[in-house]
Amino acid sequence: MTELHGLPPQVQAALQTDWQTPASWAAPQRRFVLTAGPGDWPAGAAAQAIPLMDREAAVVTQGNTFWLDGHLRGQVAAAEVQLQAAPGAARDTWALALTEAHRSGGWLPLHAALVAGPAGAAAVLGVSGAGKSTAALRLRAEGWAVLAEDRAWVGPQGQAAGLDRTLRAYRDSVERFAPALLPEFDAAPRDPRGKALLALDAAPPAPLRAVLVLGAPGPAEVPLPERVRLLWESSGVPLTALGRTQAAQAVARLAQGVTWRRVTRDEVPAVVAEVVGTPELER
Repeated sequence: MTELHGLPPQVQAALQTDWQTPASWAAPQRRFVLTAGPGDWPAGAAAQAIPLMDREAAVVTQGNTFWLDGHLRGQVAAAEVQLQAAPGAARDTWALALTEAHRSGGWLPLHAALVAGPAGAAAVLGVSGAGKSTAALRLRAEGWAVLAEDRAWVGPQGQAAGLDRTLRAYRDSVERFAPALLPEFDAAPRDPRGKALLALDAAPPAPLRAVLVLGAPGPAEVPLPERVRLLWESSGVPLTALGRTQAAQAVARLAQGVTWRRVTRDEVPAVVAEVVGTPELER
């Protein structure tokens, strides 16, 4: 259940666009309360820097309470999340706060592409530039449901979901890897960098069956210590004690509870078909 109090309409609209999630994301008894108000941190508190996409956020934490950029205060518990933000709270500040809110509820965020087939979902991990977006583009063109380009989540029961609304691509990538999508590319809006925003269909969470690690050709097996390291690197830094506990439990489950495979870019479609099935083509 979510309650909004005093937030400006433009903030509410942005939150709905970025963070509207299926009801199955949260236990029915978990309450989210988002209000307008001061987000100043305690006097004399020492802030740490947390890297975001285009900048660093200043963060102060105390147990299960956190302050972000001096504009947003958050407190998480098993049954309730409270977020209070001043008018100056940036969109990425809200994103950091809501990521921690969901993390503390047992959902592990992953910087990964996510694709679904008849048998479930597969996450595609890799360092920046490894080809996650290209893999998502190819898979979408071949009929799989792409749930996320890089904002994937795995829930406490093993269900995987995505928050991305679009798949971003330049023309040369579409021409090379997904020419069937060129008509859609030509009609799509563009982001500030000139990438086309290809719409992703809303889809419910699907059981995660596999994690594929993009890399150079080599042994397909991914050792357990490497799985744990990759999950922590892909999930970001927990801000609260509850978030750290939930993330550690999620990493332990995911490191051993699904199939792991190292793959090259060219191997992705065949391995996805193997682990989640061949899509029913509708395009």
